[in-house]
Amino acid sequence: MYDYNYCEKTWREFQALIDKPQKRLLFTMSPTAIKCAGAPQKIMWLLEDTLRDLGRRAEASIEFWTPGGAMFGVKHYSDQLAALAASRDVNTVYQR
Repeated sequence: MYDYNYCEKTWREFQALIDKPQKRLLFTMSPTAIKCAGAPQKIMWLLEDTLRDLGRRAEASIEFWTPGGAMFGVKHYSDQLAALAASRDVNTVYQR
């Protein structure tokens, strides 16, 4: 999704999800080290925001599953992300 050649494909995939009447959207964090620890959440928050802007957020159940015990490895950011998840009805599942 970070490459110009894939951004249009990502948007088409967003549209396909948005057009479904009921959605369960499950986002996961890799249990192994990755280059950008925020990447798994970036796409989730982009899609959540898009659904909200379109007035279709209530149609989606959004979940974030992580093998860790928090939203992010840095407590300052993790606390803010956990608060955001709670305020936006994003179900967080830890240690999975």
